[in-house]
Amino acid sequence: MDRCNVAIGLAMSLQLLSAGACFGEPFTTATVTKIENRVLLGERPGETSVTRAAAEKDVMRARNFLRCEKDSQAELRFSDGSVVRLGQNTVFTFDTGSRTVTLDHGSLLFNTPKNSGGGIIKTASLTAAVNTAVSEAAGKVSDNVIAMVKGRSSWSRAGMWCTGGEFCRRNPDGSITVARSDPGKVLEGKLIDFNGPMPGFR
Repeated sequence: MDRCNVAIGLAMSLQLLSAGACFGEPFTTATVTKIENRVLLGERPGETSVTRAAAEKDVMRARNFLRCEKDSQAELRFSDGSVVRLGQNTVFTFDTGSRTVTLDHGSLLFNTPKNSGGGIIKTASLTAAVNTAVSEAAGKVSDNVIAMVKGRSSWSRAGMWCTGGEFCRRNPDGSITVARSDPGKVLEGKLIDFNGPMPGFR
């Protein structure tokens, strides 16, 4: 079986990334394509650069973070065509070389084109590998939930898959629930149509 189609844990994910087995070109920059209200661009903790208001056409790099405050949203586009939309009260970063996007807090939508290489999504409570070998991948992410709209992701525990139309949730007791999503709820929210229809959601 193709290794990209096997559920993999975080350690295995990192080994595959370093070997270039499943993932495409690394994320090095992302361009801010839309902002609404107060969105800040700055250096990660420990750096000396001052945080400032973000603007459309800003280029975000791996050493940066983007923070959307209350009633604020932003959209980012990567060179491979991947789109990420950030909701209010969200802090977002990504790692160069590993195609890892990190939701430090808040919520986001993502779309990654077919055969782009997939990647890894990290939040405070979960890590999942996203596969784009068969189709584009699209989904909604919050601190403890990934709801896949299209494509497939593997949970950080072996054997746990979440495919289009399902959500994966890490529960307070550490257990994981995989179940069918409510289609109406998946398409709710301002981010779906922020800067036009979200790719992969319609």
